[in-house]
Amino acid sequence: MIAVPVSATAISLDGGAAVSATWAINARPIPAAVVEGPISAALTMSNMMAADTKPDFTDGDETGITMVRLHNSDASGAKVAWPGGEIDENATRYIDFAVTAPASAEVRITGISMDIAAHSTSTMCYHINTGFGDGFTDVQTIAEKVNMTNLAISHLAFTPTLTISAGETLHVRILPWHNLADSKSGKYICLKNVVISGQAFESTATAVQDSQHQPYMADKSIRNGQLLITRDGKTYNVLGTMVK
Repeated sequence: MIAVPVSATAISLDGGAAVSATWAINARPIPAAVVEGPISAALTMSNMMAADTKPDFTDGDETGITMVRLHNSDASGAKVAWPGGEIDENATRYIDFAVTAPASAEVRITGISMDIAAHSTSTMCYHINTGFGDGFTDVQTIAEKVNMTNLAISHLAFTPTLTISAGETLHVRILPWHNLADSKSGKYICLKNVVISGQAFESTATAVQDSQHQPYMADKSIRNGQLLITRDGKTYNVLGTMVK
């Protein structure tokens, strides 16, 4: 018998306040994310552009579904052909969904989901990578697909164990490439309903302080999905703002 060492990472979810960022991606220009809880969220693109919307997609027996089509671009955002001969991701071409934790709380991400499809091609490919901060460090590839089925929507859902430290940013990047020998234009990757979710907790590196700036013990509670901290009859959210 061969023994194989196995390790696992677990994160506590007791007492956290629910957070989420949802990008519907249902129109062009793409609307901002709908955010719940004490986080901020942003969508950026590098060498990619939102071209238009098309009602051409299928989801099982459902047809006529509209999605935004995303195309390769130059640095100015102008549509250009996909390079030929690519067999892997290009680190400078991506659609980036970012979630930033508040300065006084860490965020534990437990869900990443999205709908994804290809338009006018069956040779579109992608990686989905996660990374932290401006340097996009601690990169993990959480999904890969080669030669997507044209016009068919795939529903992706992941249950990661990712912790965003107080004040830091998690990036979820879709990095597409077109797996064809020849350079081609008019080939698209499409996204919809991108959701990053988890829970926020008071940062272990941050102590709530009284008027003399001395650390104190505080009671914690959840109200309407928000983590609250109470001391001496006063209640604060994880950003340190007093609430009623």
